[in-house]
Amino acid sequence: MKVTGAIIAKNEAKYIKNAVTSLQAICEQIIVVDTGSDDDTAVIASSLGCEVFFKKWCDDFSEARNYALEFVRNEWVIFIDADESLASFQHPALQKLLNDKQVGGISCILKNYTNAQLTTFTEHRYTRIFRRQPNIRYSGKIHEQIADSIIKSGYSIIESDIIIEHFGYIDSSAEKKDRNKKLLYEEFQKNPTDWHKFHIANTEFALGNLNEAKELYSAILQSSELSEDSKELSLLRLHQIALKLDDYGYIEKNLNVKFKNMNYEGLRLFIASAYYLQIGELSKAYSSSLSAKSCNSSLVDANLLDKSIAVLHQNINKFR
Repeated sequence: MKVTGAIIAKNEAKYIKNAVTSLQAICEQIIVVDTGSDDDTAVIASSLGCEVFFKKWCDDFSEARNYALEFVRNEWVIFIDADESLASFQHPALQKLLNDKQVGGISCILKNYTNAQLTTFTEHRYTRIFRRQPNIRYSGKIHEQIADSIIKSGYSIIESDIIIEHFGYIDSSAEKKDRNKKLLYEEFQKNPTDWHKFHIANTEFALGNLNEAKELYSAILQSSELSEDSKELSLLRLHQIALKLDDYGYIEKNLNVKFKNMNYEGLRLFIASAYYLQIGELSKAYSSSLSAKSCNSSLVDANLLDKSIAVLHQNINKFR
């Protein structure tokens, strides 16, 4: 099966080569839609053999993605962002999924790096590979979705082990975050769901607006609309906010909370260790750090955790 790669980009000269070259292993056609770059994004993409098209940015990610779909020639398309790259994977496994006539979409693992050392990251699933069909289109101005249209078209969506690495969170600009916040609030005004509230909370948290994020996360902890993972993440963010605001009373009241997601649990235990250290309970801080290490959390820098454990161990022995 022939596959088309598609990217929308604006001022992504730093990342675009990495994104394009990662697609070249499986894509005979790669489309880049430039939405108003004033750097060399389009030049670099063109030099790599991409078909480059231009579209004025209209504050709507779905509109830009759907515009790109108009130029797709192959039966299947894989969409990645300009600050992402497709990790290596087993091609026969993908070929088997592409040959299944019941499958209309393939969900991939999005690995979102959160530090420059690439030692901490979050993960979630998103449908990034799908059939080229006139009625399969994106919807939503931001955090746009393709899955609903795939299901409505009578196809199934299958999970895969394909990983797409995302580097944009490492140095995401305030401009991008403010843009996302504006679009999310616009969408929320039209459709006030907990799903929108959750993403607004994430954006406020990323912008450092901790009190606003705290209010939003607190309001959706019991939501019937959100997945259990999203509600767990909301609770974890409240722990992080409490630590940043020196609200140790909140952490103390929630010391017995445990998360099913071991990545979240590892960070919660690391936060608990910081609380115990703050009140002078070195043994409990040490114990919490060891428990955090056993979780092998992708949200906790392993080197930082090891240093913390070593220092705590040294100080506990000193006072014995």
